[in-house]
This record gives sequence, C-alpha cells and structure tokens, in this order.
Amino acid sequence: MIGVVKGIGMEFQAGGHHLRRFSIMWYPRMIKRALLEDDIYGQLGFMDTMVKNQGLKTPVAKLAEEFANAEFNLCHANLQARKNFLDGIMPPLSGAPAYNMHANDIDFQIESDYIGFIQTVIDGYGADVSDWRSTWEKVQERWGESDLCVPYHPFNIDATINGAFIAMGLVFGENDLERTIEIAIRCGQDTDCNAANAAAVLGIIQGYDAIDENLKSHIPEIASSPFLYTDISFEKAVSLTLLFAEENILTHGGSLKDEIYRVKQQTPFFSGQLEQSFPKMVMAGFIQMSETNRYRLQGNREDFRYGGGDNDLYKVFTSPGDTFEMDFTGSGISVLGSYNTDGGSAMAYIDGDPSGSSIAITARKQVNGMATGNTSSTKWILQMETTH
Repeated sequence: MIGVVKGIGMEFQAGGHHLRRFSIMWYPRMIKRALLEDDIYGQLGFMDTMVKNQGLKTPVAKLAEEFANAEFNLCHANLQARKNFLDGIMPPLSGAPAYNMHANDIDFQIESDYIGFIQTVIDGYGADVSDWRSTWEKVQERWGESDLCVPYHPFNIDATINGAFIAMGLVFGENDLERTIEIAIRCGQDTDCNAANAAAVLGIIQGYDAIDENLKSHIPEIASSPFLYTDISFEKAVSLTLLFAEENILTHGGSLKDEIYRVKQQTPFFSGQLEQSFPKMVMAGFIQMSETNRYRLQGNREDFRYGGGDNDLYKVFTSPGDTFEMDFTGSGISVLGSYNTDGGSAMAYIDGDPSGSSIAITARKQVNGMATGNTSSTKWILQMETTH
C-alpha cells in the first residue's frame, strides 16, 4: 500500500528518462488512497474468488471467469484476456502470445523471466553501488524501445523494463525501504506498480515491525475498511494471506511449531516448454486512422474520438460487409480498437484467403488480434460479418 500510494503521482510521468528534480510527496494519511487503487483491488479479486470457492484448489477457469466479469476496468494484457475469455478463449490461451499481443506487459510482471535484466542490474551495482542512474541508462538502452503494444511512444508497460526498475530499487536501495521505493519511482514508467512490488518484497523480508512509523502510522485507521470493488479489508487480506500461506506450506511438507513456519526445501521443477512473447519481433510500422492515404475503407462507418485529452481517431463500422484493407510489408499485423461497445464479429483475410498463412479473428467487443504468416509483403483485409 505504501509503495503504490507514493508512486501513483508519478505514474508514466517519465518515459524514456528517469526522474531527477522533484519531491516524492508523503504524509501518513495518504495511505487511505490505497483503498481505491487498482493495483490492489485487482489482485484481491482473485483472493475473494478463492475464499468463495476451493481456496488454493480453485480451478483456473473459475478465477478467469470471476476476473473477466468483474466490475472494474482492466488494461493491456488483462483487458485482452478478459475479451478472450468472453470470446470463448480459455486459460492458458487467453494470455498466450498467439492470442494476446500484450502477453509480455506488466500484468505478467511477477511471473516474468527476470534473469536477463537482473544480471544487468547486478553488474551495474557491482561497478558502483551509489550510481543507479548509470545502470538505468544501460537498462533503457537495451529494453527501452522493446514494447510491442505501444510502439513509437516513450510510454513502456513491458514487464522487462519495469521489472528491472523493481530490481534496481531493491539492489541499490540496500535494504532501506524508503530508499528502495524512491529509486523504483525515480526510474520512471509504471511508478506505482514498481514501487509497490519493490516495497512488498522488502516488507516480506523485514516484516511489518521494521516499517518506519511515519509510513504506517495511519494504517490502523483504515485497516477495517474494504478496498474498492471488494469486501476485503487490510485486516482481512492479511488474515487470508496467512491462511493460504499456511495451507500451502503444510500441504507441501512444511511445518508449524511455536508460531514459526518451516518450509520444506524443494528442487525447482518445470515440465513445460519455454515460451517467449514475440522473440526477435519488432514493430516495423504504425498506421493511424487519420492517415487516410495508407488504407482503404468500403461501406458505412462513423468517426469516433474519446475526447478528454485522447483525440485519436477511430473508425466505427456500422453494417455487415464493411471492409478495411491495407498493404503491408512484414510477417504480422495487429489491429487495435476501442473496448467501449459490443462490436460484432469480423473476419481477417491475407491475400484474400482466410486460411493458410493467415488466421481468422473475431471481435466480440474489440478488434485486437495478431495475424501472422511467413510472407514478407501482402494484403490484409478485415471484413465485418455482424454488428451490434
């Protein structure tokens, strides 16, 4: 809670550069804002589903169902997974790269492969324990432009670089919670998520009693209040976390004696195959609907803009048979749309053929799929089948 509240004010204020001259605001009563943060209530939704079902044995399909139908908004990988679920694409395919172009986004941060960037952070710390900014430059140079879902923009929600900023906070923070949070925030990008994750790791290691009173003094005043979209409070979340942790430890050969948990040492085991999101793939081009000379439309359509600072132009098809057509050079294409209404369904064709080197996609609520093939230059057509 402390990390997310401290970091929220700088969220995505720094893309492609780190934050130097600014004060990180904090006063104890700010902790109340944590009750409204999606970085917390989104995760507590899973906990609530586990409580109401089979605990640690709750089927993944049930977790996905509750998450997909939750009242709160989602973004990026989670939003696409929600759409996939509603379109009948179940886990684990709902989050797989073939069905989710956001597969490597920060939604997957905790489970992502940290090995590569952690080594860069460790090497930087070994070179100079006081100069995290030099390590930031190396991380930015290697992974700063790698975000497929928002290309050609300093905004980067990829788990690789944001995970690196978490590691930097932990390594260069040298076990000081406030220093750890500060570095994770000053690295930029998704500052509230990164600061929260870094603080959570250190908090688990050091314990609640080690947290400075200035950071936690107001927690008792909100401890019984539920987080937004849930009936789970801080007190209840702590109790349930301990309950599930104890069940997990004892189920797998650990023990509890004199209020001390002993976890059975186990050899790591993985029976699956390595899966990487779009390896060696970069976005070669980006076309906006305002660039009318770069695509062809047939049929009925309406212009749409969100407004309120988001002035990107959308084209809304209004009848079956409407088509969008464009030529491109490359091995894949992604079509992005708005998740605001039920948009019917559509078929995608490559060179007029819905089979072979192309895939057919449907768009129950949002056109957002990736058609891939082995050709280097081709014609892509999206044709509406139904509208709602």
